Amino acid sequence: METKARYVLIGLFTLSVIGGIFAFVYWLHNTGGIGRRAEYRVLFQSSVSGLLVGSNVLFNGVRVGEVSSLKLDAESPMEVLATISIDPSTPVRSDTAVSMDFQGLTGAPVIVLSGGSATAPPLQSTDTQPALLRAPPNAGETLSQSARNALGRFDKILGDNSDAVHDAINNIKTFAEALSRNSDRVDGIMAGLERMTGGATAKAQSQIFTFNVPQDIKKCTHPSDAEITVPEPVGLMSINSERIPVLGDQDAAKNFKDGSFSDSVPALLQVKLIQALEDSQCFKSVARFIETVEPDVQLVIDIRKFSIVTGATPAADLDLSVKIAQKGTIVASQVFREHEPLASADTAGAAKALDQAFGRIARKIVPWVAQAIAAHKQSSGDAP
Repeated sequence: METKARYVLIGLFTLSVIGGIFAFVYWLHNTGGIGRRAEYRVLFQSSVSGLLVGSNVLFNGVRVGEVSSLKLDAESPMEVLATISIDPSTPVRSDTAVSMDFQGLTGAPVIVLSGGSATAPPLQSTDTQPALLRAPPNAGETLSQSARNALGRFDKILGDNSDAVHDAINNIKTFAEALSRNSDRVDGIMAGLERMTGGATAKAQSQIFTFNVPQDIKKCTHPSDAEITVPEPVGLMSINSERIPVLGDQDAAKNFKDGSFSDSVPALLQVKLIQALEDSQCFKSVARFIETVEPDVQLVIDIRKFSIVTGATPAADLDLSVKIAQKGTIVASQVFREHEPLASADTAGAAKALDQAFGRIARKIVPWVAQAIAAHKQSSGDAP
């Protein structure tokens, strides 16, 4: 009797398990998400690399189903026909767009449905076949395929325009060579633009030079009452900068590129000549030219030459024309020239030669100015 009772319990338990399994399958089929489905066919006219049965189907980014089958058409090898099973409430219409995308870190492929206007009619199936959606020709194209296609098109463009590309490269080469030959001029233009616009400070030079006023300037025992003004000397644009002017072979000029003066050449000559005239103690006063003040005696200086001349024997070449003007009349004029060979063909040698040539000119200008002013006063009847 007990044995029969155990068999009955085992049988009841087995029937309960089987019933539970059937109940779970019923729930899963009708409630768990794989109940009644709407099927659509999707026709791809290109590769669908990585797409599998069971791949997700998204509508506007929301998962609505999965791929239920994939078939190849023997008569059209380029076509792939996929059947998708999706929630029947998905608003698939006649203008719904279909494509492929790749999601996640592994790049799993999915079929993407999107769009469709509210006024478009729903996509209807026939009696024998689900409704058909057509994907664009490049819907299954991967990133690598897109890159290969783009490179192929780029290569074709280069091939079709090889002559034009070759000419463009030659033009760039010619332009670069022209810039290289005129690098000094380009540097000068850029430096001038920076000074004119008040932009960034020009690149600092490795060596800065100035002129030295000679210590042995001839002094006067009895200074005159002349009040002298000295305007800034005038000269060619090539010397109106801080760079050491060089004339001659441009290759040799490269030896003097790494140095500059502490100011532009005309401004530096003005300051040093004023200092030399003051040190002589021959005049009542010496100052820069001021437009609002009527000058007694004005020293007008033209810079005819001021440069390093390259060649077999590089030398500093200075040529200054000095005029003494009083009340708008030139009362005396003199040209002062000096030629000083370079001790060394480098920036330091060039700056030293220019300084020595200027020193000899300054020693000549100061006594000449004093004598010319005294002679003019004597000839005009004024007391010396």
